[in-house]
Amino acid sequence: MSIEIDRKRLLQNSNLAVLTKKFSTEELISVYLSNKGKNCDYTIFPAIIPLKKAKQVLSDQGWDFLEGRGKPGIIVYHEGKQEKPRYYRYGNNDGFEPFVLTRNFRNKKGCFELCEEFRLLHNLYHDIDSNTYLKLFDNHEEIIATIKENEVKVRLKEIQQFLAIKRKYLSIQFDFREHSLHPLEDLNLVGCDREHVETLASWIIGFADYGGAADEDRAFSRLLGKRLIAPLPFTESGFVGAAPERPKRYVDFIIGTTPERQEVIYTSNPGCLADFFGANPDAPNYLTPVHFNKEVLEKYYQRPSKYKVEDGLLCCGNDWALQIDNHFDDKVIAWLGDLGRDLPYDEQMFWRAYNISPGANKISNIFFKRQLLAQPTDSTNIEHLFQDRYAKLRKVCEEHLSWQILLPLNQDDSYHIDCVRTSLTNEQKEFDEQLLSLTKILIDSLNEKQISQLLPSSSDIVGGINKLEAVFTLKKIEGAEQIDFLRKLQKLRSKSAAHRKSQEYRKTIKDLSYHQMPLKEVYSDLLQQAVAFFCFLIHIIENKQLQ
Repeated sequence: MSIEIDRKRLLQNSNLAVLTKKFSTEELISVYLSNKGKNCDYTIFPAIIPLKKAKQVLSDQGWDFLEGRGKPGIIVYHEGKQEKPRYYRYGNNDGFEPFVLTRNFRNKKGCFELCEEFRLLHNLYHDIDSNTYLKLFDNHEEIIATIKENEVKVRLKEIQQFLAIKRKYLSIQFDFREHSLHPLEDLNLVGCDREHVETLASWIIGFADYGGAADEDRAFSRLLGKRLIAPLPFTESGFVGAAPERPKRYVDFIIGTTPERQEVIYTSNPGCLADFFGANPDAPNYLTPVHFNKEVLEKYYQRPSKYKVEDGLLCCGNDWALQIDNHFDDKVIAWLGDLGRDLPYDEQMFWRAYNISPGANKISNIFFKRQLLAQPTDSTNIEHLFQDRYAKLRKVCEEHLSWQILLPLNQDDSYHIDCVRTSLTNEQKEFDEQLLSLTKILIDSLNEKQISQLLPSSSDIVGGINKLEAVFTLKKIEGAEQIDFLRKLQKLRSKSAAHRKSQEYRKTIKDLSYHQMPLKEVYSDLLQQAVAFFCFLIHIIENKQLQ
């Protein structure tokens, strides 16, 4: 490198600008770094320090807490009296603690770990594949920390919140070294050492000659120091009890119409609703049914890893759950008070967009019996029957066959089961997606290996459906309708969802007598036949006809 370039490097102004810049609270900052290059060697290591130690820490640019310094505590008793612990728990006796732990093992690769208190305080989810820590919200997730082979970054906002609870500073300790083949005299850096101390930072930069040969490093500079990250004021940390809690907001929903066909709207705030114990007698009851277009559920079906739509229940992990009446083909119903009590405000706003005036029908008979009469009642909705019979088939196979006639879907395909439902629209896209899920569950999952063992060893039949048909014939099981259904489903998938559509697709729809039916009704019919297929398999397995 040229003398001028090396001079700029050894002055370390660009490094210093990065290390002392003003960070945004949403920015991920480096709290650990170990980066050694041809002409440089950069190290950052964090330490949690007591507030009262700040002045002492900044008075000396040397590091206060070294990597790997702490050891597990051992408390020693002598003649019944506790002696001073010989070692200290991952820190030292002055209240200094690590924020990043570097772990090493005998013959295994080492790793970095964030302070456990930090992870638990923010309830962070560790995504192992990307080695990131995430904070999960109702409608999105945010990256709070990233861990790479030589660097750990953490978002400043969460660091400051953590420090507010700990009532401590985070000391970002840095040691940056730059090397040059040129001596200091040639670089015009003799006597350029300087030191800087301010309220939350201190550093020193020094220059020295190695005195090596012409082809070796002959000079270097060292930027050594620390920068303190201050905690947020406790009342601004955002945690429960730190500041007065903001009142929860509630959305107004349509609950009916007047004789003049005007919409009746009322708040979902449970505290403002009537109940059966005399509260708010002039207000609508907590158990007032509120109606929604069933398309409100599409958002939740599209993200099965986060949301789960079950018979009578919508869940978002452990964050919230709403009891719903999802036993109609075209609408969903929920109690007015439940909407306010169980849904976050953003979710209430989302549901409000699908809110419709109540029609002639009120709640379903199933919802009525379950919710108001406390009577266990099975759903008659076809999508719920599908889930129920599929689960029962798996149980029956386990009890009577010791193998599954339909192989369980692997983790990456399991969402196909969760998303089986009656179509919400007549869109071709939705129909194709649902058709692919159905064929993956019923046809692609046929356990050909085990089914083949029911056939003569000389059999050369190819294909799961053909093998199943041959077994039915061999064992004299009347199942022609079920085989016809599977072939119909396979043909539809081939002409509709699996390949480009052509005139063959229209011909297939017509041949199957579906050409005059809306796609919603076509898929509903396929679900009905799928349930019948499950029931058929359950019957023949329970009666030991496949043994």
